[in-house]
Amino acid sequence: MVDLTPPSEVSKDLEICNLGDADLHIQNIELEENAGSFSFGLPESVLVPPQACTHFSAFFRPSGPGDHEDYVVVDSDDPDRPVALALLLGRGGPSHRAR
Repeated sequence: MVDLTPPSEVSKDLEICNLGDADLHIQNIELEENAGSFSFGLPESVLVPPQACTHFSAFFRPSGPGDHEDYVVVDSDDPDRPVALALLLGRGGPSHRAR
């Protein structure tokens, strides 16, 4: 966990990995709720070769005190899991925390 003093922002690096044997094409990345406390940067690449990863950052800047959550939704051409979710959690208050 990271503690910050408002109005700071904290970021976490996320990765999307291709465990398959064919190229993975990322078609869309979005926040499920998009309530304003979380945002993200675009991945390094939308084409992920077999056994490789691409990285992007998620940012937490709470819109108010208390617990905040959202999901990053990743749409791809993965035949087994075309939609993947990553839970984002953060706590706003005198200091901010993200995990």
